[in-house]
Amino acid sequence: MRRAEAGLFLGAFLFLAACAQEMPPGSFMPPPPGLVDGSAVPVLVAPVEGMPAEQARPLAEAVAKGLRARDWPAGTLNPAPGSRLLQVRRVGVVLEARLLDASGVVLGRAFVPDREVAPAAEQGERVAGAIVGAVERRTARSQSPAAARRTVAVGGVIANMPGGDALAAALDLALRRAGFAVTSPDDPDSAVVAGEVFVSPAGNASRAIEVTWTVMDASGATLGRLDQANAVAADALESGLGPMAPDIVDAILPGLAQVLQAQASPDPGSFTGP
Repeated sequence: MRRAEAGLFLGAFLFLAACAQEMPPGSFMPPPPGLVDGSAVPVLVAPVEGMPAEQARPLAEAVAKGLRARDWPAGTLNPAPGSRLLQVRRVGVVLEARLLDASGVVLGRAFVPDREVAPAAEQGERVAGAIVGAVERRTARSQSPAAARRTVAVGGVIANMPGGDALAAALDLALRRAGFAVTSPDDPDSAVVAGEVFVSPAGNASRAIEVTWTVMDASGATLGRLDQANAVAADALESGLGPMAPDIVDAILPGLAQVLQAQASPDPGSFTGP
């Protein structure tokens, strides 16, 4: 991307308040004995929020099936006393999964890209694997003497042309260089930044690029949204978004830093940045 064009990117943000036994479909399987991470506790998978009912229920059932395949007793009907609750919702360009205990405490959180065209079975398998991994990693961290740090993660960038992964990688690198503690998106204690890019169809001398960044805190609440827009020469996009990714990130980083710092605590280990 030409630097002259990169300088035209506008970053505007808006803060928001803010095992083998046959069982009936959706029912819980008997808990396997002796799982040290507590996964023997039954899990109720709620209908997925943010999508039509005809998609939400099958996806929830697919997530429950994926959990059962990992020896986690899970279902979408008839919760057992003391069950955990797995909430899944569509948030912009990602699916967020949160596992809560019976008192509402978050035990784990995971993010996976929201691929709307993927079959429910595939999406459910990915969500199940992500949340199980997140809980296992959090359990391991809780047994470590090291104190937890406030962190931020890049939840991914979805784009309608090649280069979304390059943009996510550029943001990850820029946040690290700016002094932020960057971790993986399934860290339940981290803030998450996710992006969505729309590029207008080819055919003209220039093409419009619109980028929306969503920042969420550790509870999944939206902290802010930042928008970028520009028109660039069509030939600048011949190889995708990759070559201009650093310039896009450079333009938006001050706004992202401001959103992240606004929710940071003053305690040691909180966010540090520009």
